Amino acid sequence: MTQRLSSIQLEPEEGIILTQEPVYSGTIRLHGFLDGEMLFLIPEEMAEQIVFQMSHGRPMSEAEWDGYFKEYLNIVAGCMISQIGNFFGKRVRFSLPMVKKGVCKEITKNEFQFCSKHDFSNELGIVHFVFRYNKVVLDGA
Repeated sequence: MTQRLSSIQLEPEEGIILTQEPVYSGTIRLHGFLDGEMLFLIPEEMAEQIVFQMSHGRPMSEAEWDGYFKEYLNIVAGCMISQIGNFFGKRVRFSLPMVKKGVCKEITKNEFQFCSKHDFSNELGIVHFVFRYNKVVLDGA
């Protein structure tokens, strides 16, 4: 999805540890059949390139920039959530993305039982994707 939206090719990374590089983070809560959250940590330079590509390079305000970045997260998360819902034959709802700019010192407090972490890289940096959920919900499916 990222390549289609912004011409940025991401490759899977093994054994990456979160660094304190400047990132944009996005959190999306999952509701209904699946109780969980998705967390995206995207290097600042990569996030800027994604928004630049999506907006066709036009100048914009900070609010517009945030809107494009949230839309990117919405599209990517929507594709993932749709596949999960289709697999289980259930409907999964999700919140609008919450976006924050800054340095990632740690992943937010975990209120969920299980976690799946995936890292992707390219020449602009490493994207960290974390999917946290309560296993009880998936066991009942």
